[in-house]
Amino acid sequence: MKKNLTKLCGYKITVEILIIISLVIASYFVGLRYMQNFHGKQEFYQDAFAPAVMLACDRGFVAVDKKKSPAVLADFLQTKTKALSCSELPKKLAIIPFSRYQNTEYYLLLSAGLLWKYTGVSWPNLYPLNAVLFALTILGIYALLRLGSGIIIALLVSTLFFKLSFYYGMLPQLRDYSIAPFIVLYLFVLGSLVKFPYKSWRTIGLACLAGVIFGIGFGFRIDLLLFAPFFILLLLFFTETRITDKLFSKSIASVIYLIIIAVLGYPIFKMLGHNDLFHNALQGFSTSHTYNLGIIPAPLYGYHYKYTDYFIHYIVISYFNHVLHMSVPLHGGTPLYAKVSSQYFWHFVLTFPADMVIRVLASIYNILSFPYVKLANHLFVSLMAVSIMKYFAAIAAISAIIIICKISFRIALIVLFFLFFLGAYPVVQYEYRHMFYLAFVPFWIAAFLLQCGYNVIFSPKGTYSVTQTEWRRIIIFVATFGGLLLIVLGGAIGYQNYSLTKLFNKYEHAKVQRLPVLNKIKNNNYTFIKLPNFTTGSKAQGVGYGILAVTFNQRLCNRNPLYMRVKYDTWPPADKYYGLYEYNLMTHTVRLKASKITKVFIPIYLNAGGKFIGIDIPNDESKCFVRAEKIVDTSQFPIEVIVKLPSNWRQLTKHQSIGSRASFELQLPKTFYVLPSNLKLPKTVWQQKLQTMKLHFNTKIFQQRENKYFIDGKPKSRFDYIALFTPINITSAELAKANYYLVAQGKLYQGGFTIGFLLDKRWLANSMLNIKYHHGRDFYIAIKITKPGKYTPVIANNLDRLGRNNFVIDKIGWLKENEKNHNATS
Repeated sequence: MKKNLTKLCGYKITVEILIIISLVIASYFVGLRYMQNFHGKQEFYQDAFAPAVMLACDRGFVAVDKKKSPAVLADFLQTKTKALSCSELPKKLAIIPFSRYQNTEYYLLLSAGLLWKYTGVSWPNLYPLNAVLFALTILGIYALLRLGSGIIIALLVSTLFFKLSFYYGMLPQLRDYSIAPFIVLYLFVLGSLVKFPYKSWRTIGLACLAGVIFGIGFGFRIDLLLFAPFFILLLLFFTETRITDKLFSKSIASVIYLIIIAVLGYPIFKMLGHNDLFHNALQGFSTSHTYNLGIIPAPLYGYHYKYTDYFIHYIVISYFNHVLHMSVPLHGGTPLYAKVSSQYFWHFVLTFPADMVIRVLASIYNILSFPYVKLANHLFVSLMAVSIMKYFAAIAAISAIIIICKISFRIALIVLFFLFFLGAYPVVQYEYRHMFYLAFVPFWIAAFLLQCGYNVIFSPKGTYSVTQTEWRRIIIFVATFGGLLLIVLGGAIGYQNYSLTKLFNKYEHAKVQRLPVLNKIKNNNYTFIKLPNFTTGSKAQGVGYGILAVTFNQRLCNRNPLYMRVKYDTWPPADKYYGLYEYNLMTHTVRLKASKITKVFIPIYLNAGGKFIGIDIPNDESKCFVRAEKIVDTSQFPIEVIVKLPSNWRQLTKHQSIGSRASFELQLPKTFYVLPSNLKLPKTVWQQKLQTMKLHFNTKIFQQRENKYFIDGKPKSRFDYIALFTPINITSAELAKANYYLVAQGKLYQGGFTIGFLLDKRWLANSMLNIKYHHGRDFYIAIKITKPGKYTPVIANNLDRLGRNNFVIDKIGWLKENEKNHNATS
């Protein structure tokens, strides 16, 4: 009998080895074919790949000064050319130390250089590296699945990733994708450590494997550093042995693990003192990340509303100057900057502890549900289907934890911890590129539940019954965890309400100085209120800082909500692009009732490139403006937030809350989009017949069917044109007789787009409407022609990151109406 069992086990092992080999080979060719057919834009800091080029050309693994590099190398690194011949490089090049990126992505550059050495220096020649990373990722996912399910279910679920476009769609972005295989393989090692019976030889082998995976992976993406302590912690406290058992073999395994990491990670560890980890974490509080998390912003404040390095530099440096009162220059990438940014980060977290807990819970919920939501968005149009999939994800996770708790309290605790950890750490920067690889988490849960269901159905009756002891264990586990969660959340909310009440009292009673209004200028739809620059600082300090206080009285204009932009004279191009200084009261969501006095406090920055000059307010809202002031002593406000204090602010919520993208959108008037913003239209305008427009140009993702336009697919870049229509020439005489509008209506399912006009092949200022953050709802668009000219209507992508765009335009065309009929609002 024992002999037969040994044969059977040997047969199963052989079959699984063959399955694994076949899966890896198939994954490699799937990844390689995807890369060969990919025609979009790749973004993985190609301009930093000079060391890889030098290695491939037998010049050593060294960095080259960009400013002094030859044109042939510069063109290649800027992807203007696809290939480079080593013979084209001059004999002498200016060699410099590695940059921070080149040090932290050391093994990525080394892998690219070695591959190029044997295949030739060409960007397409890196495709095999993408394919290897994809194959290793699928291998890791299969291995992880096998810890909770059988061969068949693990194989089926892992091959499902061949078809998940939202998963391998990140494969071309080599840097962002490269973390995926190392995380899943490292987690497999951790899972094996705690699941299987403790044996010294197996533990030492796992320590070697974990050290190699971590040490090499750390040189692809530094993010892996967060996982470093887990092997030793699980080894000491969460194996099936007691803490005091097997201490010698545990010590040996720990030392081996640390030595391997130290040796392999040495090139990267050298730069850790110069890292910007907390700088990156601060970027995670931007408005775009808040939206991605499905967080409903608090009504009284908003923070870090722009996702840009420049903006975080301004915040950290101004904190350094006006709170710490340091006057020496502070530069990013230095140990001093890392220290100051970390100090500001923890000050920020302790000011908003409830927001941090809420954002973590939102991140966990989204990680558990986002693959199902993306599948539902792809397969179904109904928002109900998407909501059902979200609830299913949460229920499935809870069910899996309860079942595991029945089997082992220890393993249930570990699984729960990693569910929280893997779900929570992307909150640092919640963008798709920072969490796509965690799609395996909900699929692991689903595979585990499928295996449990299979076992219950095909096992003898009563095999999986729950004993009284197991019920008691489950109840204690759930009650303890639920109680702790409620205590942490409730305590954080109570503390934040108390601390923010004190902070807002300081704002309300801060000593201020009136700013004179230097001029008022009406320009199109806005009134520019010119104010003196009041920031304190100097070019030597890098950034000046001040806090602007603007008072509004809704009784004067009866407008709700208000819109305002902070204006600077000139800024570096990168800052101009991101629109650092534009701030919309509506974006941070407070509905200010009529007759209410509201004070808005906004941080103002001075940079060597430009200075504050005033504010823009729409003409019909400018009457609400009462006065502008500056806070005299800014040192009592260390955390830089935008604060909005209506007269009843004490009764309003002082923390963020978990909602959904839909609930976030409900706070924004995203049904009707009009230009100018005060445009009045007949209620029946959307039912009127429009003058049709002929297509002049359109991309492959833009298709016409039965007088409707369907836009569905992945564009080449985030802001490419989707379609251009034939121009229309409107004269002064025609405008005097009637009003002309570009009118459109439809539904946006995914992504975003811009609609407006071109004039002389350029976007016409004040003619663009951005339709975003609006998934699954109808939109209605009307843009009024305000002056004569030849207008070319255009539709363009407007995507935060390169991804799928999916919307339908049911109707689009020109509407000509007499002025007399414009007496009702939409």
